Amino acid sequence: MVQVAAGYRELSSIAAALVCARVRVKQDLVLGLPAGRTPLGLYSQLVNLYRAGLVDFSGVTTFNLDEYYPVPPQDPRSFYAFTRRHFLDHVNVPANRAHAPAATHPHPAEACAAYELEIVRAGGLDLVILGIGQNGHIGFNEPGTAFDSRTRLVELAEHTVRVNFGRAAAHAPRAALSMGIATIMEAAEVLLLASGRDKAPIVGRSLCGPVTPEVPASILQRHPLLTAVVDREAAAAMGNR
Repeated sequence: MVQVAAGYRELSSIAAALVCARVRVKQDLVLGLPAGRTPLGLYSQLVNLYRAGLVDFSGVTTFNLDEYYPVPPQDPRSFYAFTRRHFLDHVNVPANRAHAPAATHPHPAEACAAYELEIVRAGGLDLVILGIGQNGHIGFNEPGTAFDSRTRLVELAEHTVRVNFGRAAAHAPRAALSMGIATIMEAAEVLLLASGRDKAPIVGRSLCGPVTPEVPASILQRHPLLTAVVDREAAAAMGNR
């Protein structure tokens, strides 16, 4: 299902309402969390709803989608630090149930296998929230990623590094631990968020074009329970869908 919002604020409201509805139905929801600019409005609204007493996250377990490698969790570039700063530190998700890939582990393959096992032990992902990169990446699954990929160490595309770090790109991490596409697709439900005219071409290709590893997000067309919430600018290349 695709929902087109008038703008970013409405997009964030729709997404927050969906997340809260799922938590109310399943108090022990297992939630996949993204970093990046797009979910900031969602996180802000979830915090406000929690402070208003309208949602309780005390039974929720979270798994971050990805993490720069090798970046410690206290590093301000860390995605774990990002999700703590913008969401987790302001709600009542228990600290021992807020998970992120172990991005300082000396053996990344072991860390990734352990992360997959943690997800299984938690009962599997109920809802994964995704942003989308301008090249179609979801998590850090860059173009060309196999659809059967699992959590692993990945090399970041130069375009992704430039978009994420701007002028600081020369000193940015060039690798990350990321949930694989198969890991994401095994979630019971996926919530995809996209905002802004710069995302319009890739949103059109991802949701309306052929399913291909060259557009990683295109595989979401095959998910049995996908909700894509996009604003009007991001929906501009979708035609009448």
